[in-house]
Formats: sequence, C-alpha cells, structure tokens
Amino acid sequence: HYLPRLFRQTKEWGFKSVKWDLLCEAIDEMELHHDKLYDPTMTSADIQRRIMEIARKEMGEDAYILYCAAVDKEHISIGADLFDACRIGRDQWSWENFHYQVLDKLCSHYPLHNVLMYNDPDSMIIAEKRVSAADTCLFDSKVRIETVTTKEEAISRLTPTVLLGLVFNIGDDIRKLSCERMDMLKKSLPIADVHPKNIGFTQKQDVAPIIVQVSRPYADWTVLGVINTKEEPGIKKMSIAEDLGLETGDYIAYDFWNEKTAGVF
Repeated sequence: HYLPRLFRQTKEWGFKSVKWDLLCEAIDEMELHHDKLYDPTMTSADIQRRIMEIARKEMGEDAYILYCAAVDKEHISIGADLFDACRIGRDQWSWENFHYQVLDKLCSHYPLHNVLMYNDPDSMIIAEKRVSAADTCLFDSKVRIETVTTKEEAISRLTPTVLLGLVFNIGDDIRKLSCERMDMLKKSLPIADVHPKNIGFTQKQDVAPIIVQVSRPYADWTVLGVINTKEEPGIKKMSIAEDLGLETGDYIAYDFWNEKTAGVF
C-alpha cells in the first residue's frame, strides 16, 4: 500500500530521475531484523528486489532510476535489469579513494556498462579546494574536511569518465570554478556513447592505460589515456602493434591536455 503511493506521488510531482541510495545498508538492516519482517522466509535480497519492481512499475519505463550498490558487488545484480544506472563506488571526495573506488571497480563492473546499465563512478569533483564530508565520517554532519585537487588529479578523474562513457554528475558549484577548471570541464563534454570492449588495465595496477578507438566519417583516432596513481613519476611503455592494435608504421601523437604535438612514432 505505502510504496506504490510513494513512487506514484514522486512521479506526480514531476520527477523523472530518482537515485535509490544506501542499497547495501538497507539490506544489512533487513538482516538484523529479519525475524520481524512480514515474510521472514524471503531473503533480504528478494525483498529488496520486490521493492525495486514496485518502484519501476510506478515510475514507468521512461523514468531514469539510478541505484547505489557501491560496497558489495553481489548487490549489483539485484536491480541491474530493472534500473538504468548504478553507483559502482563510494563517494569520491578525496583523491586517496580514487584508485580503489573508481579504477578498481571499473575492472569488474565495466563489462555491464551501456549494455545492462550505466556505470556511475560518483560526482565529478575538480575544484582546486572544496570543503566536504570526510570519507570515513560520511554520516557525521559535523565533520568537514578541506580537500585540495591538483590539476593532474582533476585530469585523472575526468579522463576515464569521458573516455569510457560513464555517468557524468558534476559535483562542484560551477559558478565557483576557476577559468582553468572550467576549461577542463568544457573539454570533457560531451561524454562518448561507447560500449565496453577492453579498458586495458586490471586491479592493483599503479599505472592504468585506457585505449579507445574513435571513428568518424572524416578521420580515425586511437585515444590513449594513461593514469599514474602513484605520488612519484612513472613510465609506461606502449607497443603500437601489441597494445594499441595498430599496423606498424608512423603515427603522429598529440597530447590532448597540454595541446601540443608529442612527435612522430
């Protein structure tokens, strides 16, 4: 009785996009009080699935529903065929979490992207300074930390989201972005409508390459993004034939972010 009314009202208010947050925490709560549920013979996952089915039915097929299953990958499958997108990692306030919460999660979840559902790596935060909730104290409203994002970190956050066609939610107040960061944001849009093939890296790599083939009626490009997640400088050797899948020959390399030709290889 209650849930259909809830989502029907949401639709009547005019909302066409809904984020279903804290999926894992909701299931954990059901587990704690399972003997008190209406039908304790059902698993918590099955109950959650039924709730999601009600939400989709009432909101309609044209609504965009994103759910957050950022902690346990076994929860990803609960609503993947019902909803349009899924948060695959925790909140991205700090750079320290970027490797584990974005790059590592993409290794396991990206094959589902733009096939079964869209991957959402969390809000894109590229401002030089930002005061936000601490990662470890997400639900304590009194805890605030100031995060600083360098130019290289901002580029590293933007690049996989753009090249892999991920959900792009801007987490900054764009009115307060500097001219440099606003220019970076402009260069990153629009997001490519791409499907997964091979993103070229595995978990626990310190230097992660992303390779994307781009074809247009007037030209073809191989776009290579190389992200160094370590503090110290790194070197990544790439083979034109074996790594990039190109025929042996001369190729012009252009450094997109620095806007200069890197040479002929």
